[in-house]
Amino acid sequence: MNVAVAQMNTQSGALSETYERMLAYAERAKEQHAELIVYPAPSLTGLMSLTDATVEGFLEDLFATLKQLAENLPLPAVVPVVVTKDHEVLSEAMFLRQGHVTPLRLTAEIAHLSALARESVTEGDLSDEEDPGFDLPHFEWGDYTIGISFSCQDLDAWRDADQTADLMLYLNTSGYALSDVNTTMGLGLSDSRFSSDADELGAWVIGVNAVGLYGGHVSIGSSFVIAPDGECGICAKAFEEDLICVDIDSGSRSKEALSLPASEDTSAVGWKALKLGLFEFVKQGHFDGVAVLLDTSVSAQVTAALARSVFQASQIYISSVETQDQLEYDIAYARLAAYARENNLLVLTTENKSDWALGAGGMIAAGALHPLGDLYLSEILDFCESVPEVKADLSATVTYEVFDFKKKDELFSSFYEQAHFVDTVLSRTIELGKSFHEIVAKIGYEEAVADVLDALYGNGVTRQNRGSLLILLQCPLVDTELPLFTSWRDSQRKQTVEEDTSTLFDGLLASAEHAFMQAIPEQVEMPSPESLQEILDYLREFSGLEGAGVMFGMPKMWRGPFSEN
Repeated sequence: MNVAVAQMNTQSGALSETYERMLAYAERAKEQHAELIVYPAPSLTGLMSLTDATVEGFLEDLFATLKQLAENLPLPAVVPVVVTKDHEVLSEAMFLRQGHVTPLRLTAEIAHLSALARESVTEGDLSDEEDPGFDLPHFEWGDYTIGISFSCQDLDAWRDADQTADLMLYLNTSGYALSDVNTTMGLGLSDSRFSSDADELGAWVIGVNAVGLYGGHVSIGSSFVIAPDGECGICAKAFEEDLICVDIDSGSRSKEALSLPASEDTSAVGWKALKLGLFEFVKQGHFDGVAVLLDTSVSAQVTAALARSVFQASQIYISSVETQDQLEYDIAYARLAAYARENNLLVLTTENKSDWALGAGGMIAAGALHPLGDLYLSEILDFCESVPEVKADLSATVTYEVFDFKKKDELFSSFYEQAHFVDTVLSRTIELGKSFHEIVAKIGYEEAVADVLDALYGNGVTRQNRGSLLILLQCPLVDTELPLFTSWRDSQRKQTVEEDTSTLFDGLLASAEHAFMQAIPEQVEMPSPESLQEILDYLREFSGLEGAGVMFGMPKMWRGPFSEN
C-alpha cells in the first residue's frame, strides 16, 4: 500500500483556504500512486481555542468542510481535528472516503459499548479482569490494520495493549520543544523513541508533522517513516512544506529506503525554529516588518540578529539606545512603539525567560512579540557560541545581565557560570516542578537558590502585561505563578516537619475520601444490557459513522458509574 504524508503549513481556522490546498496535495499524491493520504494534526484546525460562544458555530463549519473533503478528495484520507476547550486539548482522527466521515476515536468507544452489550454486563459480573476495555483508535484498510496515536502517551498505550497494528500513524500535536528530542521528529530519529516504538510494535511508524506556527507553538516538519525493524524509510524536509510517499510492505523494508537525515546541533535547530516562528507570526499577523529597540544587552543583540536573519533591511526598523537611565530608555521605547504602530510593524521585545522570571518590568507595546521570551539566558548564550548568524552580528560592546544576589560574596568564577546556575534553578522549578529542598539537595548554594526563587515569586506583578511569545520549552512561565503578593516562600525544613506534613496530607486525603463516599448513594444500579444497547444505538444513529456529526469521541479513563471528577 502506498501512503502519502502531506506536510503542510496552514493557518488556524482558515477552513476554505486549507480545504483547497488539501485537495491540491491529494491530487499530487494520487499522481504518485498513493492509496491513502495523511494530513498533520493542526492542518485544518490549528490548535483552535474554543469557548462556549464559539464551539457550536466552529464545529458546524468544520464538519461541513470535512464532508466536502470526503466527497471531493481523489483518495481516502486521514484528517485529524485538534482544538482546545477549557485548556484541554481535544483530538480526533477522521477517516474520509467516498463521501463518508468516520471519527476513529468515537468508533473505538462504540466498539467498547458493543462488547459490553454482547457480554450482557451486570453489576455482579463486572470486574477489571473481565472488562474488555476501550479499543485504541484504528481502522482497517485493505489488508492492513492502521493504528492512531496523537502523543507519546498514546504510543505507550499501544505498546502496553493486546491490540496490534501493521502501521502506526503518529499524528504529532506538540510543537517543537528545545529540550525534547521527540519533537524534532525526523531530525532527531537517532536519539528519539520512535525507532524503538517501531521495533516494539512490530509495525511501520509514520510520524506526521506540520510546519509553521500554531498558537505560539512552532512545528518544524521533518515527518518520517520507520520500518518495523527500526530503520528509517524516508524523511521529509524540515522547516518547509513537503509531500512524501512510501510503499508499505509489512514483510520487508522499502528498497528505496533513505539514510537518516544529518543530525543538527540543538541550538541550530532551535534557532531555525525561532526564525520560522517569527516569519510566520509576521505573515499571519499581516505586518509589514518588525521594529527593535537595540541596546548593548546580549538578548537585544540576539533579537536584532534574529530579525536580520529573517527579513530584508527594508522590513526592519532598529532604533539604538545606549543610556542606562530607565526613563530615557522608556521614552526611546515609546517612540519606537509609536513609529511601529504608524508603519504597521511588529514590535519585538528583547527580554528572555530569565529576565521575565527575575523581574524585568519595562514598558511593553500593545501586540508586541517576545521571540526570546520562552528561552533562558543560558540558551541565548548557546546561540552566541554555536550559531554563525548570531556570532557574526554581536557587537564588540555587548553586555551581559548579572543577577544581583543578596550575599555579595563571589559565588561564581564567571558570568557564564552564574547564568547557568540561575537558569538551572529556574528550569528545575518551572519545567521540572522541583521543590526548594530538591533543588538544594542537587546543586547546593541554599541562600543563592532562595534568592533566585524569591525573585521569581516576588515579581509576578511585573509579568502581568506580557504579550505574545514563541513557545519553545515545556512549561510557560505563567503556569508557575503564585497568587499576586503572596508572602510565603519555600525553604529547607527538618525531617520531623516533613513527617508532620505527611500526616497532615493523609488527614486531608482521608477527609476528601469521606466526603466523596458520603456523596455516593447506598444502592447504585449498573446499566442493564438493554440500556447499554439503547446508548449504543443512539450513538450510532447520532454519529452515523457514515458522515458522523460527533467530534472527539474520547474514551473515559474512569469506567465506573460516576464521572471522572
